Amino acid sequence: MTLASDFVHRAILLEAADATEVAHLTVALRFASVLALAVAAFQLAWQPRIFAMGTSPLALQRIALDMRRFVVLSAVASLVLTASLPAVIPIAAGAPYAVAVPTAGWCIAAALLGGVFAMAITGTTIAKRPGDVTKATVLGIVVAVGANLMLAAPFGSVGTAVALVIGQAVAAAAAIILARGALMLPGPWLMSGIVVVTASVAAVAWTQPDLPLAIRLGAGAVAAAALFADPTFRDAVGRVAVRLRIRRGPTPGSGREDSRPDIGHG
Repeated sequence: MTLASDFVHRAILLEAADATEVAHLTVALRFASVLALAVAAFQLAWQPRIFAMGTSPLALQRIALDMRRFVVLSAVASLVLTASLPAVIPIAAGAPYAVAVPTAGWCIAAALLGGVFAMAITGTTIAKRPGDVTKATVLGIVVAVGANLMLAAPFGSVGTAVALVIGQAVAAAAAIILARGALMLPGPWLMSGIVVVTASVAAVAWTQPDLPLAIRLGAGAVAAAALFADPTFRDAVGRVAVRLRIRRGPTPGSGREDSRPDIGHG
């Protein structure tokens, strides 16, 4: 349904605008697909594990922790990808497609919300309620198509990208609500939501050349502050630092060298 809706969105945009706007949307979606593919790959690799873990309190805590870590990593990836768009799109797609940067920012926000949707359906899938996943998906597609019908004509490819964000947000919200009735996963989800919202706003703001630089930088600073305020992000950074320290081993003169006496060779 999602793949079919992609063709519907392009057809609506082509009818409302022209082929040039469709080309801008296509370029934007190609760059956003980097994040979308990462979401899909993680979901496909992770779901067999969570199905095997069961539904004990300890298992649900671990699943919820993995979900929050993935949301944080997706937000970081979206910010890194967004920061590179103004420089990368003209090089990779050609200078004429530099005008697609604003559309790409909205598409990255939609891909990030797609990652939220993938995590939000976890409780529903564990509870074996695929019908709820279908309901959330259909609702998001219908809302996105309706929004595209209204926004494509006045705003072109940017309007279609905005419609994708609206549809993904509705789908994710519906998935969260339905999952709460299926299987509650523990955890401080408020900070995860703040990280997603601020990262999405930063992705959109940074790619809008008409906005003052101070606003664009401010949106990025707020997103970074939300990340550092999230204990899940700090825990992930700490774990990475520990692993790097272990791989490097103790540094000379740090006092952590092996202090055992040299017993020589037999």
